[in-house]
Amino acid sequence: MKNLISIIIPVYRGNPVYFNKTIESCLNQTYDYVEVIIIDNGCNDALQDTLSELNTKENVTVVKNSKSGVCSGRNLGVKTAKGDYIMFLDADDWIESNACEILLNHAVEAEADCVICNYSRDYSDHSEKMLHYIRDTMYKGWKDYLKDLLNVQAGVGFCWGKLIKASTIENVLLNEELSLAEDAEYCARASQNWNVIVGDEHPLVHYIFNDQSAVRKFD
Repeated sequence: MKNLISIIIPVYRGNPVYFNKTIESCLNQTYDYVEVIIIDNGCNDALQDTLSELNTKENVTVVKNSKSGVCSGRNLGVKTAKGDYIMFLDADDWIESNACEILLNHAVEAEADCVICNYSRDYSDHSEKMLHYIRDTMYKGWKDYLKDLLNVQAGVGFCWGKLIKASTIENVLLNEELSLAEDAEYCARASQNWNVIVGDEHPLVHYIFNDQSAVRKFD
């Protein structure tokens, strides 16, 4: 039996153009056993028709979140997911068509609990590949990974950009009281359940650089 991958995407007042590309990238994977879980965190009217249409697809589930915030959305997504592996993705980012296939193959070969990939930072006029993992990397353990996580510039403390074995995080929730650095805080706790953590050299996630994001506005 093939492993099912659950891609969890919380969306709140999303940009329809970006969001459509996000969903399209997930639905057009070279690996077939993928379910997409969209958490409606209070979408604007421009996205409601899109969500209704997506909810009719066999491998897409749209869940209305009664709470607010990306953390509660991701937590609800994990509780809803049926997959053997979990991927988080933001509603304005997208993944390469072979992302699931590459990450799953690496996870199976290395018997890894978490595989972390490189990513591209996409600006309005150009793209930069963020190649932290020049070659495939195997961490010595979660404490070794934590050293990388504490180096913010390494970019390994995000929830996205990872394929995570679902059984390792079923009892690990994001802190819904945090509105900044919630990714890193969550990964620091979740990684303690990861016996094998590997880095993959392929830049598989496209992070859309947004000047108006919470991180950019934080002083």
